[in-house]
Amino acid sequence: MTESEMVEGLLRKDPAAIREMISANGDRLLRSAFLLCENESDAQDLVQETLVESVRSIHRFRRESALYTWLHGILVNMNRGLYRKQKKMKFTYRFPTKDITIDSKEEFLNLGQDSSVLAQLVQHLSPFYREVVILRFYEGMKVEEIARHLGLPVNTVKTRLRRAVEWLKDFLKKTETF
Repeated sequence: MTESEMVEGLLRKDPAAIREMISANGDRLLRSAFLLCENESDAQDLVQETLVESVRSIHRFRRESALYTWLHGILVNMNRGLYRKQKKMKFTYRFPTKDITIDSKEEFLNLGQDSSVLAQLVQHLSPFYREVVILRFYEGMKVEEIARHLGLPVNTVKTRLRRAVEWLKDFLKKTETF
């Protein structure tokens, strides 16, 4: 089923199209949700709520982006809503102020030899920083795409990326566990 056929089916609330959307996007959404949330259970709940909301609001999909990009936007917005409700939006870490540039996913993953440990570290970032790190290095979006996706200025995205990567590098240097 092509994406266009899937969207048409979703507009008709066709169960086959819904199953296809879940099959095509569910695992990738779960990976992002797990990185955004603090545990697997919350991530699964977030993906489930995202998929339900996407079926409810498919009529708002303007086809200006890929279906997955639209779904991911719903996921990020729902995650933000959960943090607001739980009053968890806190900045708990001090970030170094020196400049640093990381240009690729490979350079980012080279911060530590074990990417699963790195993924756990990403979860310690505050939601603002975690979102941009996941979109840039795990989803492979360019800075301009992230800015559009999150409705932020490009410079804000750059700043958040720089600070998050600096914190991760600083943390890895201090722990010397790698």
